[in-house]
Amino acid sequence: MANYTLSRGDIEGLTYLGNYLWALGSAQDGGCKVQKIDPSNGTNVGSALTLGQWCDSASGLSNDGTYLAVTYSSQGRIITYDTNGNQETESHIQNASGARGIAFRNSQYWLGKNDDMAAYAPGCCGMDEVSGTGQSNL
Repeated sequence: MANYTLSRGDIEGLTYLGNYLWALGSAQDGGCKVQKIDPSNGTNVGSALTLGQWCDSASGLSNDGTYLAVTYSSQGRIITYDTNGNQETESHIQNASGARGIAFRNSQYWLGKNDDMAAYAPGCCGMDEVSGTGQSNL
């Protein structure tokens, strides 16, 4: 078991993509920062990437096997980025404002909010909750 000290004190999420660990930092001024880390020794791989112009309530990091996915808790949205920091997609999710955790599996994003968790898939106007997946009182 290894323990590494990160170069940031504002980490909002971690995900493993490819052979690297990625850490999301929620900057107070400017875009969110994501750092690629070698998990074998904890060293940063390159400089931190800036995601977008403003980091407004970033609250979770996941990936779909290709793209990094960030959830923004105050806005009820998920934005995906390539591993160079370029935005790929933006999805709005009804009733997801306040979500604090994100995971991805089989074309569905799972979001945690308060004591609830639900799955969302692409729908007519963004992301729609998948019927029957909600979990309450966790």
